[in-house]
Amino acid sequence: MLNRSGQILLLSVFLLIILITFSLSNLLIPRPRVIDYVGELQSAELIHLARFYWEYNNNRSFDELLKIFYIYNEKIKANVPKVAYTLKRKIVCERDGLGLYETVFNNSVIFRSSWRWNFSNIYIGYENNEAVIFKNYTLVYYHEYIAPQWGKIVLYPEIYTTCNVKIKRVYDTWIIGIPLEMSRVDFYDKFGIKIFICDRE
Repeated sequence: MLNRSGQILLLSVFLLIILITFSLSNLLIPRPRVIDYVGELQSAELIHLARFYWEYNNNRSFDELLKIFYIYNEKIKANVPKVAYTLKRKIVCERDGLGLYETVFNNSVIFRSSWRWNFSNIYIGYENNEAVIFKNYTLVYYHEYIAPQWGKIVLYPEIYTTCNVKIKRVYDTWIIGIPLEMSRVDFYDKFGIKIFICDRE
């Protein structure tokens, strides 16, 4: 038989064993946590939204589009985070000019549509057996899609116009012949974004 101090010691040892066993059992239970992955899909959706905003026939503000976008986002559970943005539009109409549409989101996603044109020369062409004086320009037009997941992607989309101009593509550059009397010609890319060449405001 154990004396009183031996019984207290034995009781303390049992209590210690129980506490250690309980602590170890809590450490060994796997507790998976679900995290919300924000990746390529979410960045691509923001790029699509920005590109849609700059389309020629879009009459909605970016705030309105963003509101619709988040309603749809909740519906399909795409998990696109709330973002802030800045919009930039820059046009310089001169013989050698440039244009820019840009949307920058606060999560480092950027959509940029850029073009620049350079006057080359004047030449005489023929339309319906009549001599026409053309201004010859080179035009470079591209989109940049920038996101942390993929870096920078550059796309050179096809363009078209409804105006009576000469247009030819050579790699990533367009050779454009514009009748001398025209001061501005509008072009559209395959996404519906309107760009133009203008030699005066």
